[in-house]
Amino acid sequence: MKIGNREIKIVICHRIPERTIHIKGRPLPLCARCAGIFIGALWMMLYLLFSWTNVGLFGFLIGVILMLPGAIDGFTQLFEYRMSNNLLRLVTGLLMGVGEVLIAKALAEFAFKILT
Repeated sequence: MKIGNREIKIVICHRIPERTIHIKGRPLPLCARCAGIFIGALWMMLYLLFSWTNVGLFGFLIGVILMLPGAIDGFTQLFEYRMSNNLLRLVTGLLMGVGEVLIAKALAEFAFKILT
């Protein structure tokens, strides 16, 4: 991404052009899966913030289950068993983002319970 004369590198994402969502011919600074992860994580953080929900062990297990489709999609593509598409990457990224936040919240609740 260029801003003025400087190029800014985002190292959290590979940004392969075929795997990046384009809007009006310009690529987003994240690939479809990473964009989905950030959107899903942000949505889940906002939901948990305003709902004051405790997720516990059940939330942890749901988080792990939500991460599985993205892991399967990513690894089957990595090992060239099949080729994914941007819509599938975006959807599995959304699920992964939600799952990551559920896992983090469950671990934080567990740590808080142990420490208090």
